[in-house]
Parts: sequence; C-alpha cells; structure tokens
Amino acid sequence: MEFNWPHMAASAVIIAIVLFLLKKTKLTDNAGTGKRVLITAIALFIPLFILNLVWPYSAG
Repeated sequence: MEFNWPHMAASAVIIAIVLFLLKKTKLTDNAGTGKRVLITAIALFIPLFILNLVWPYSAG
C-alpha cells in the first residue's frame, strides 16, 4: 500500500479550512457537546466526500 501524499495534503487543507470556518462563524458556540460533534462531523464529511468523488484515493 502506497500513500497518496497529494490526496492527504488536500484532505488536510480541507479539514483545516472547515475547522477554521466553524470557529470563525461561531456556529458551534452555544451547542452542547453532542450537537457540536454532529455539526463538525457533517461539516467535514460533505467536502471530504466531494473530494473523494472527484479524486479517489487510489487514483494517485
């Protein structure tokens, strides 16, 4: 198994941007722990799912 470094870098950038935007918009400030985790998971899932549709991990 080989690592696809560009795909991992793109994923890391997407994760960093999403977490930055969530903190900047204060979307999860007044949410409980469960709601905050759910919002974060959905916010990360959507762009990473789109990335993997456009650029599958094994397509290197």
